[in-house]
Amino acid sequence: MTYKEFLISLSLTVFVTLLITLLLLNYESFENYKWFSHSSLIIFTIFNVILFTLAYFSVRSKNSYNFITIVMASIFLKILLAFGIIFYFVKTYEPADSFYLIPFGVHYLLFSSFEIYYMQKMAKLKF
Repeated sequence: MTYKEFLISLSLTVFVTLLITLLLLNYESFENYKWFSHSSLIIFTIFNVILFTLAYFSVRSKNSYNFITIVMASIFLKILLAFGIIFYFVKTYEPADSFYLIPFGVHYLLFSSFEIYYMQKMAKLKF
């Protein structure tokens, strides 16, 4: 997968995610979590750009284990990132309910699906 293909796919993922988020934020229950939703969208976008860049170079590496290492580390780091974001939000803002988890979960699932998609395409280049 080239950078151009990645950026087009990423743009589509961000657009779909933003559209779903905006639809959710129309409901009164989610109104208070607008900035949290947008922040998590930005964080997952940045995470995927960094991950793609690392994977892009690891696929071109002579060491075939580099790509597998990147994949395994990305799974672990993404879970840590997700828990860290939620932990920070809960400790800092003490939300009255758990509705903030729904848009966050949508972001996590859509970006994880996107990550699987481009990692599979990149794995075909390596193996």
